[in-house]
Amino acid sequence: MPVINDFPTTIYVRDIEEAQGEAFSKIKKKFGLSSNNEVVKTLFVKYLELEAERNELKIISTELINDKKNSSINSIC
Repeated sequence: MPVINDFPTTIYVRDIEEAQGEAFSKIKKKFGLSSNNEVVKTLFVKYLELEAERNELKIISTELINDKKNSSINSIC
């Protein structure tokens, strides 16, 4: 069954533990934000940016490994 209205307008967070609260505060300070709302929105965007960067790096890493393998094979022949 498809998800209907997958775009949230309000997000509630309950039961934040001390470690999570401290991490949230550090992130809030790191980005220089003053509202919890902005922190959450920033985290969503940053996560997706970092995920895209990670995928690019995985591709580059795989290409470098393959190039090294091919180079080793060619030097043996």
